[in-house]
Amino acid sequence: MVLGFLFGNKAERLQKSAARYGLTLKNKVTTKEQRLEAIDGLIAIEDADVAIPHLMKRFDLVVESGIQDKREKEICLEHIVLFGAAAHSHVLTSLKQASRIAWPIKIAERLFDREQFIDVLISSLGQGFVAFDDQANTRNIELMLALKEHTSEKIVEAVAGFLNSRDESVRMAALECLESQASQSPRAQELIKEILNQPPHDDNSRFLGVVRTMVQKNAW
Repeated sequence: MVLGFLFGNKAERLQKSAARYGLTLKNKVTTKEQRLEAIDGLIAIEDADVAIPHLMKRFDLVVESGIQDKREKEICLEHIVLFGAAAHSHVLTSLKQASRIAWPIKIAERLFDREQFIDVLISSLGQGFVAFDDQANTRNIELMLALKEHTSEKIVEAVAGFLNSRDESVRMAALECLESQASQSPRAQELIKEILNQPPHDDNSRFLGVVRTMVQKNAW
């Protein structure tokens, strides 16, 4: 009974310490020394479920010094990767919910093999018809731009729906991603050419112009 009480207290203290470090890592009004102390404190925690969610908070914060910002994020990335499979669920959560996912994408690329990585990015995509949600749209754009570095029919089918997004930036990202697939995918070429069948109006005139130029440039 006494041992259970002691271990319970230890786990509770660990959670509280991790939460305190996490608050530091998402607070804009902190010094480099305070953030590094918080990162070191989290690195010392061996429980992935306690440490990783708070280490991930560092990726949402951007500090004035770009060099220092990158250095701190690289430290967090390297330590998260060391957890291996124990980090998978936390990275997936971040890809679907975090406000900034460039670094979680880098972590995912290190943790998963190529096919798994593609599946992870696809599963993290939101709906193609999201409107008035800048954060969700930004995540979708970053995911599609990461997917364009790989080729797969799975990518073509996953991205196709975003060509009809209400957000022009999302449509452009989907178009760019599909163009990168088109050299090996007739389906991607077909999807791009089909856009030209849409009637022009104020909301799509620029997009249609980009598509028309792309089709002519590639002689599809």
